Amino acid sequence: MAATVVTTYPVKMSSINAGDMRRAGERREAVLREVEGAPDRVGVGVAELAASLELHPNTVRFHLARLLADGEVTQTTEPPTGPGRPRISYLRSAPVRERNYGVLARMLAGVVATGVPDPGASARVAGVAWGRLEMAEPQRRDGPVRDNDKDNDCDQPVAELLTLLTDVGFQPELVQSGSPGAPQEIWMQHCPFYEAAREHRDVVCALHLGLMEGALLARDSPVGVQRLDPFVRPRRCIAHLTADQR
Repeated sequence: MAATVVTTYPVKMSSINAGDMRRAGERREAVLREVEGAPDRVGVGVAELAASLELHPNTVRFHLARLLADGEVTQTTEPPTGPGRPRISYLRSAPVRERNYGVLARMLAGVVATGVPDPGASARVAGVAWGRLEMAEPQRRDGPVRDNDKDNDCDQPVAELLTLLTDVGFQPELVQSGSPGAPQEIWMQHCPFYEAAREHRDVVCALHLGLMEGALLARDSPVGVQRLDPFVRPRRCIAHLTADQR
């Protein structure tokens, strides 16, 4: 990236436990494995999943909503057998032949890089729209699942941003960059568009910066992204959040 991109949004921030995000991902994988092990054409219901995994039914529903949106599972409504609502069961989706979106990403990044007067600015605007759109998805209305909200003084918009980055594939980790109250950083350990970013850093990294900005703006967050440093290590990019001003 030729120049550092800086935002000027007002900022406030509280601490967040990055382990919560990892646990949410682990729980989602556990739910998926349980659904995958269900009998063919029978599936498994929320109550059975909650009992098997020792989770609250609402937590199971949260992860099922995300898995449904990602096409990982399907749901069916069984014929009624008596009074009350018919049982809804969940099945693993049939495997789909892998699509080579990496090539498409590289091609589109190349088009933007060579065919737009200011490719970085255009990509950033597109990223902001992407972030806003993601936050408007129904499965994000309740935010991320946490083990114990009373024990974690979490800034909800940042927690939701980390969930979004996890879902996209960045494997994010929130890190305290200095003493308490100092700016925090999001370490992104994996870039899902690595090849495209290597070839067209000014476009792809600006798109990712905009994604984070759009997600926070969609939640009217006082937190901002100061800058994004790509490839500070071979597989790590760092997003710098603005300091806590409270």
